[in-house]
Amino acid sequence: MVVGFDSCEESIWVHSPIGLEVFMEDSKIPSWCSDEGFSSVGEGNNTFVAGILQSPSPTMSESIGEDVSGLGVAVNSMDDVANILWECINETELKKYHFLNRQVAYDFYNLYARVKGFSVRKSKVLRNIKKVIVRQDFVCFKEGFREDKNRNRENRLRETKVETRCGCQAKMRIRLVAESGRWHVGMFVDDHNHAMLEGKQSSMLPAHRKLEEGDIGGLMSMRRAGISTTEIYNLIADQSGGFDKTNFLKVDLLNQMTKQKQKEQCDAKAVLVYLKGLASSDAGMFWSHDVDEQGNLKQLFWADGISRMDFQVFGEVLAFDATYRKNKYGCPIVILVGVNHHCHTIVFGTAVLTNEKEESYVWVLEQFLAAMKGKEPSAVITDGAPAMRNAISRLLPKAHHRLCAWHLLQNAQRNVGDPIFVKGFKRCMLGNLSVGQFKKKWFELVSDLNLEDNPWVQGLYEKRHMWATCLMRGKFFAGFRTTSRCEGMHSQVGRIVRSRNSLLEFVQYFERYVNYMRWREVDADYKSVVGDAVLQTSVRELEKSAADVYTRTVFLKFRPLLKSGSVMKVASIKETSSCLIYSVYRYCKPSKLWHVAHDETLSTFRCSCQRMETYGLPCDHIIGILVHLDIDVIPESLVMQRWCKTAKECMKGYSEANVKFWESIVLARLGSLVMRSREMFNLGCVSTEDYLDTVNVMAKHVLKLKAKRDATNAAAGDNVQTPIDGFDNVKNPTVVRSKGCGATSTGIKGKRKCTVCKMEGHNRTTCPQNKRVKVTDGSSNLVTDEDAGDA
Repeated sequence: MVVGFDSCEESIWVHSPIGLEVFMEDSKIPSWCSDEGFSSVGEGNNTFVAGILQSPSPTMSESIGEDVSGLGVAVNSMDDVANILWECINETELKKYHFLNRQVAYDFYNLYARVKGFSVRKSKVLRNIKKVIVRQDFVCFKEGFREDKNRNRENRLRETKVETRCGCQAKMRIRLVAESGRWHVGMFVDDHNHAMLEGKQSSMLPAHRKLEEGDIGGLMSMRRAGISTTEIYNLIADQSGGFDKTNFLKVDLLNQMTKQKQKEQCDAKAVLVYLKGLASSDAGMFWSHDVDEQGNLKQLFWADGISRMDFQVFGEVLAFDATYRKNKYGCPIVILVGVNHHCHTIVFGTAVLTNEKEESYVWVLEQFLAAMKGKEPSAVITDGAPAMRNAISRLLPKAHHRLCAWHLLQNAQRNVGDPIFVKGFKRCMLGNLSVGQFKKKWFELVSDLNLEDNPWVQGLYEKRHMWATCLMRGKFFAGFRTTSRCEGMHSQVGRIVRSRNSLLEFVQYFERYVNYMRWREVDADYKSVVGDAVLQTSVRELEKSAADVYTRTVFLKFRPLLKSGSVMKVASIKETSSCLIYSVYRYCKPSKLWHVAHDETLSTFRCSCQRMETYGLPCDHIIGILVHLDIDVIPESLVMQRWCKTAKECMKGYSEANVKFWESIVLARLGSLVMRSREMFNLGCVSTEDYLDTVNVMAKHVLKLKAKRDATNAAAGDNVQTPIDGFDNVKNPTVVRSKGCGATSTGIKGKRKCTVCKMEGHNRTTCPQNKRVKVTDGSSNLVTDEDAGDA
């Protein structure tokens, strides 16, 4: 330690190994300086004398009650003030305390203020020429006066905040004493010019409200789960034993969430760093991004290891659609989904786009194929947007593109507006018709309604191979007819994601929901293997075979086919060179026949209805032949592996070994520990003995955990990987205006216009052209045909 004497200012400066450089108010050289001599250092009137100390400064680990150099009572942490009787402390008693640092002194004085009925603010500091703080003032929260800026402005939109300052002179000043390196009370004024608050009111002052680290972790964890702030506050209050036991208010929760959002200066960079951190612990993680000319994030795609493995098993069918208003930039979110062996929706990948042009969807599909190692789906379902359709035709030429039935019906309602056409179109699209029957019904419908010249109807027929069920028979769609699984996914995500969320929040919330979906799959696996299904059909052997093979959900869908297949009748049998062809009909309905081809050598079955090829489950016509042949076990040729209990055998061990369970698990554990510790805190603060025992136990356990962590880090050595950013030049995406932004066309007076007839006062659902209703005297009162007749 180096010591110097300033002859001009008559003070001493000290430079210690811990970086302590101060000026002392005492002009005498301390006795702990050595006799090795002093040398002059400085210029002009500022002359310093330097010397070497014989020993380092006193230890800082003294507990309360011990005298350090005869200077008073040491306070090194808030644990040292538990037994102080604050009501009996006066100015003389308070000046006996000295503190490890300024923060401990502030906490000490603030706790004193809480007992007395006020709170404390940090005020002025004094620095030496080395820029080191040597003095600090703590003042009453009512010290000073508010500035008059804009206080009396007449056009203020907001009510002026109440006046809280009244020039109170109460304060505590602490100064640094170089001999001990500790902070002592140099001045204490306890005269207030305002009334003190009661205990409960005093605890509500901002300086006495504090969110602990455990509370913050629990708060963010519950927010990711979609719990509202009010519910979180009520839950914490209930766990604490009442609202009076909490150390904060609801507004503190809101402020804390704002602070968490403000921590990340660049949202795009934070997302990329987050995904890169996931990739460091998930060997199968795939992610990619693209930026525009200005460096703004333009496109982002990611798929974790489980999603990529799921696609290898269940990737025959892919559905995707864009959802909107899920982030503060307005960027569309594209979620690519499929269906697993429990008929649950699963996520294959997710993309964030700044526009919905064809090039954007081409980029998404390129990244998707790269993530899935080039494997292409055999069928794709979308809402029919031209950009999507063109991108699919370019990147997935072998996949059969199916248009969503729900969107087509909505478009028919919007473009034609005739309920008779919508009803007939639905029959043509979804009915169990032959190709000839489909064409006959379609042309009759168009002719009866005089829609031959309607361009939308003509274009719809040209795309019939993309929506007519009879023209797609035999192509596997796993039961998909609409993008409802995408819409359901969007709805569920929308419960916890809002338009004001950042991209990082969306990614974190979305991954949490994906984890929940995967847990549902584990639960369904459990229900499929635990217990045996109760047999209910007359073909119990076949039913038991199906129950052993299929998952519980698929088996319940297959059981009705067993019931109807058991009553099928064989009309005739035709033998060919390669197989036997059975003609079957339903009981008492011999007019309609289906033909089932059976190859005895290969034990294969094919039906003219092609249900097996379309849905992956044998139809009731094939079941009738199995019953006719007395087959008691479903042949392997009729069992599609993707619907079996063992569908994901190839993925065993992968999720546990290679996939990270995100940081939400750590936050959940933190919240659980906080909840469990509250009861211990409430019981441990009742008496002095219980308090000391609780503190002792916690201190020992903390030391044990720290030692374990240090040993783990030391053993890891250079193997500990720290994610490197590398995204300094990536900027946040620009705010975009997507078609899902909720914009509506309005009239002159702000009323909404109908998108069909462009008139005000109603929408397309209640439009006279759609519902055949009459508008009376130009008003918005709608009268139906029946009402008009009564009138």
